[in-house]
Amino acid sequence: MAEENRIEGQLWIDRNAPHGLKYHTTGETYQLVPEKVYTISGDTGISKGSLVARAVKKVNNKTVEIFRLAQFPKDIDRVVGICPVSIPADSSVETSLLKNGNITLTKDSFKHITGDISDWSIMVGAPVYWFIGRSYFDGTTPHYIDPQEFPGKLTLATPSGIRWGLGNKFNDDNSLNVGYSNLPTVGTVVSVSGDNVTINVNISKFESELEWHWPYCINNSSEQTASTDIPGEITTETTTGDITENILSIRHGLFCKSTNDSSENFYAFRPRCFCNVLAMNTDDDTEHVVFAGVDNYYGDVETEPAASDKRTDITFKNYDGKKIYVSGKVVYTFDKQYD
Repeated sequence: MAEENRIEGQLWIDRNAPHGLKYHTTGETYQLVPEKVYTISGDTGISKGSLVARAVKKVNNKTVEIFRLAQFPKDIDRVVGICPVSIPADSSVETSLLKNGNITLTKDSFKHITGDISDWSIMVGAPVYWFIGRSYFDGTTPHYIDPQEFPGKLTLATPSGIRWGLGNKFNDDNSLNVGYSNLPTVGTVVSVSGDNVTINVNISKFESELEWHWPYCINNSSEQTASTDIPGEITTETTTGDITENILSIRHGLFCKSTNDSSENFYAFRPRCFCNVLAMNTDDDTEHVVFAGVDNYYGDVETEPAASDKRTDITFKNYDGKKIYVSGKVVYTFDKQYD
């Protein structure tokens, strides 16, 4: 039907895929994008606002499709969307899974590790992330929480604990002073009212390589250098002859556990971290390539003792007085296992 022949309030279904519902009002035509409705079983329960993944499992020697709480990283390519309703355990509900649009959740829908948010009014505009793990300190003791412990959860903090509204201040342990380029973001906070938080959901393909950089926050009056009196944790400093060796620990929180069980068709998840280290003069922008050693403490992925203190240690020599910058990339892959 020609545009000029449409009448106010007219509704129709487009003959062309994806067969969206269209309507005509105030001289304009609009289309509603359809979302598929699924029958979702909550074997262990699915809370409203959880990220849901699509998978398969064997039932009576038959392969059946299931929906489950999305767990990073094994569900990177399987995320369908956010569940807009709560599904009790051992029951099924017909619902769509939200990939675009607004959803209103309660404040306790977001996973916090080191305390609640004191001022929610400044969180408007904050990015909302898929919970993919978290490094933090309890006093002087470092800890790590794996995403297996909170599948499907949303969070407002990065894996090193930095949240929206930090501004140019950083008061945590400097090994957590980490920024990120492409975390799995699911939306943005658009409003806060009472106990309710509305987020605009926009879920696209998640990356299987995550980039980080250190430091994230820098005090302009004392930029990051290879010494112990400025932001940045030099955990060890030893001198042999004329050579000074420093170790910089960075806790970016991107080393999660291995996945290796029969339901995953004998695939095992393994992360690998690759780093670049750069030194700059304090009085100009001259750059120096740093000869540095990199030791990644993957924890139980590599049967290491540092399961609760996963980190990247950078060892470098004779760079006192220069600003140190580190960038890294963690690659998530699956290795085919065999007997």
